[in-house]
Amino acid sequence: MNLKSCREENGTQCSVILVTYREALEAAAAKERYRKLHEAGKTDQAKADLARLALIRKEREEKAKQRAAEAAAKAEAAKAKLEQSGRKLK
Repeated sequence: MNLKSCREENGTQCSVILVTYREALEAAAAKERYRKLHEAGKTDQAKADLARLALIRKEREEKAKQRAAEAAAKAEAAKAKLEQSGRKLK
C-alpha cells in the first residue's frame, strides 16, 4: 500500500501508516538538526568532545617538546663523551 492509495482510503490502518511515516520524517529531521548543531559545536556533547581534544593536543605537544629536549640532551651527552675520548667529530 503506497501513500497515495492510503490517502484515498479511510481505514484505521491507513491512519497508522501516515502517523508512522510522519513520525519517521520528524525523527529524521531531528537527527539532521542535531548533526548540524553538533558539527557547529553547539551541543553539550560537541563541547565536551572539543574540550577533550584540546586537552589531548596539549598533552601531545608537551610530550613532543619533552622528547625533543631528551633527544637534544642525549646528543649533547654523546658529543661530550666523544670530545672527552679525544676522537674527531664528523
